Amino acid sequence: MIKRVFYLVLLALLASFSYAQQTEKPVEFSFASLGYEDFVADSSGCQKYNFRIEKPNKEEYVVFSLKADFLPVADNHAEITVKLNNKILGNYTPSNFISGWKRILLEKRILDEENEIEICVNPKANTLKIKIYNESKVGKYLMPDIKISQYVAKDKIQVGEEFEVLVKVDNYGSREANVKIIFSPQDPEEVFPFIRILKGDLEKELLLDKCKKYDDEKCIEPATIIEKYVLRAKKNTTLSLQPSILKYTNIFGEEITMKTERTYLEIKKNIEDLNIEIFAEDNVAKANEPKEIYFKIKNGSKYSIYDIKIKPEIKNNTKNSIIRFLDNAEIKAIEEIRPDEVIEIKAIFLAKEEGTYVLSCSLIGEEKKCNNFEILVEKSFEKILVVVSIVSLLIGLLIIIYIYMISDKKGKKKEEEKKKVGKFAFKSPLKS
Repeated sequence: MIKRVFYLVLLALLASFSYAQQTEKPVEFSFASLGYEDFVADSSGCQKYNFRIEKPNKEEYVVFSLKADFLPVADNHAEITVKLNNKILGNYTPSNFISGWKRILLEKRILDEENEIEICVNPKANTLKIKIYNESKVGKYLMPDIKISQYVAKDKIQVGEEFEVLVKVDNYGSREANVKIIFSPQDPEEVFPFIRILKGDLEKELLLDKCKKYDDEKCIEPATIIEKYVLRAKKNTTLSLQPSILKYTNIFGEEITMKTERTYLEIKKNIEDLNIEIFAEDNVAKANEPKEIYFKIKNGSKYSIYDIKIKPEIKNNTKNSIIRFLDNAEIKAIEEIRPDEVIEIKAIFLAKEEGTYVLSCSLIGEEKKCNNFEILVEKSFEKILVVVSIVSLLIGLLIIIYIYMISDKKGKKKEEEKKKVGKFAFKSPLKS
């Protein structure tokens, strides 16, 4: 019982110590406390401030809070440059300030016991002068130190494949933070109509813990949150996803907004697994008679394939032949073909003259071709019948003409014979 009470008291003390660490008043001092006045300049100029500070521990951050005013108008052509111990920390315009303050992290490796901050101002355009307030201050704080990144598991994705967009948030700091993750400032489905969101929320609020482990100087195991949403693309394209956004309130009560870099990825159709076969009931057709041709399309991949456009082709004798789908279209569009799905499309082939024709097809916008299908076109039966009829008629006419000519010839011969008989006829003596 005594041991149990001891452990409970010990845990309470440790919790109180941890809370005290989180809530203890930070060490900070203003330029006013060091005896400096406000610095106002209507032209380029610099002001130096000297201060002492104890070396921060591994959990502490040293922050310079710069308070300035750009008068009479905050013009972003005006600029303030800040140096620490002769090293430039940054150049800042009015857009970098929140309610007149700019928080600048002072790197531990640059800090010494004796330090010098130099502030150089450069009024420009509509900003006629710049005022640096002596309320500006330096302090040591426990605070969040947040990094954010966005990425996809792989940068080459097939059309129809589900893919994850991940946002990673790390806190290297010594304080936890309530964060809001906005995966995209605009709905991806609105920006990219061919994108579909399958899983995940586009906004999420979370509690981000503080650093989990330190070495002698810094955080080596940050608290990490990884959130994701799942997309699917229905079009082959090179895609640039919008940056994700993180918002949180810092220890000074200011809302901080952070953005990731854009994420680039390539989305391609898996055409290699798409098989297109041309066939017919047989490979013989008659001239000037329509012949039904079939296109069989099969998706052998694991994902749906979208936006397929098939164009039939005749590789030879194109002037004497034509091939069209049933709706008389030259191109057939398939919006989607699912995994292992088979689609058959009927077309009509017509050739004016006999011969061997080679049929094929291509996919619009792709290098893939269909198989070749040879079809033998013969003379049509009607044409043969007409020819036979004409030949028969001609033969009949010839026979009639021949018979007529023979008959006429025989008649003439008989007539001549009659004439000869009459000429040499015997005369009776009685009549004489």
